[in-house]
Amino acid sequence: MVVAFHKLIGIRPRARFRDSEDGTISVEYALWAPAILLTFIFIADLAFALTLNATMWHGSRDTARALSIHRINEEQAVPYLKERLIAPGRDYAFDVEVDARAVTVSVSIPFSDAGVTNTISRYIKGNFVARVMMYREPA
Repeated sequence: MVVAFHKLIGIRPRARFRDSEDGTISVEYALWAPAILLTFIFIADLAFALTLNATMWHGSRDTARALSIHRINEEQAVPYLKERLIAPGRDYAFDVEVDARAVTVSVSIPFSDAGVTNTISRYIKGNFVARVMMYREPA
């Protein structure tokens, strides 16, 4: 007496395959993992670029203040500013202007050099610029 296996268990083989949920987590992981990974990379890149911009503003303000109270002179301004920036190997552009009444300190960097992975530079063109002007204290 030969009885078909699917008759013994009460399920046809195709229906059992169709109703099985084995491997659904793997498929969902394969679909969502790249999107989640790219989101994390984008967030890390944006966070680093914004931190870089914040330190540029802080360094410019600190340098302008040091120049305005005569703590440093114009020749010492760029090295003083470079010490206050993170990622010193980046392609920064510096500009220091000192006259009798005011001090202007400017630092800029292209967006393409501002990120960790430079994924953000594909979508945003231009420069981060931090420019601070302060009046000079009497000598």
